[in-house]
Amino acid sequence: MSEPGLEYGYCQKYNKKIPLDENTVCVHPHEYCRFRPSCLIHELGKQNRLRQRQQKEKIGGTLYAIGVGPGDPRMITLQAIDRLRSLEMVFASKKEGVSESIAYTIAEKYLPASSQVQFLEFKATYDRDEFDAIWAENAKKVFEVLKTGQDCGYITLGDPSLYSTFSHLLRNLTKLSPGVRVEIIPGVTMVTAASNLLNVPLAIDGESLTLIPSAQIDEAQLRPLIRHSDNLVFMKIPSDAQMLIKNLEEEGLLHRAIWVQKCCLPDQRVMKELDKKTLEEDQERYLSMMIVKKEGMS
Repeated sequence: MSEPGLEYGYCQKYNKKIPLDENTVCVHPHEYCRFRPSCLIHELGKQNRLRQRQQKEKIGGTLYAIGVGPGDPRMITLQAIDRLRSLEMVFASKKEGVSESIAYTIAEKYLPASSQVQFLEFKATYDRDEFDAIWAENAKKVFEVLKTGQDCGYITLGDPSLYSTFSHLLRNLTKLSPGVRVEIIPGVTMVTAASNLLNVPLAIDGESLTLIPSAQIDEAQLRPLIRHSDNLVFMKIPSDAQMLIKNLEEEGLLHRAIWVQKCCLPDQRVMKELDKKTLEEDQERYLSMMIVKKEGMS
């Protein structure tokens, strides 16, 4: 007996009726079925397969990684602003012991009034296992939102692809779900903002440029980089910068270094013509960097 309210098509090849429901798949899609001028069985099956593929591909919401620039609110891009205005949920990282997220203070005014924010705390530690465990937990918090199908944002200073906490979040998210959907919105980096602030080109013509995460590199790696690059940018300067200072002094480059602290923020500080005594003083290292040009700044 036919199921009430359900249409059936007649399959000429197999001489039987085929229910025309959303799960219908024609077993011989290139042959003619005598129900209508075109094979409705095949068409319904094709639509169903398309729906299944779309559902499979859409495993959840999209995570938008949004760079909001180096700190000056005027340096956020129009693309970042457009995306922020569409988000009902955003995440921002916050270093343990720091009272606020600079990235969030920049982004906040562009978010809808109904938007929710969740801060992901992390600890500044060089213990890799501890650091990875922190970001594995943070990734779970983001994934809980994404798997509901909701889009959300992750806001970060600078650009999400350059020494950003976003890279740690992304690595752990892909472990939870290899198909997680991510879109990265670029931001102005502290490196380029500082060079433009100083009216100093980072590199010109055939010059080489090396970015060095100085807090996470040992002396055996550091010395060759200093010797073989025309221009150097030292980021992530450690609280104890003695090794970095010593190597620059021994290479005769300390006086060519410019120290930029909290670039593009209200308490920005720039120091030129550096010497060992100046740098060995109790300097604040947070959001600090150095630019060294071997051929000088002019």
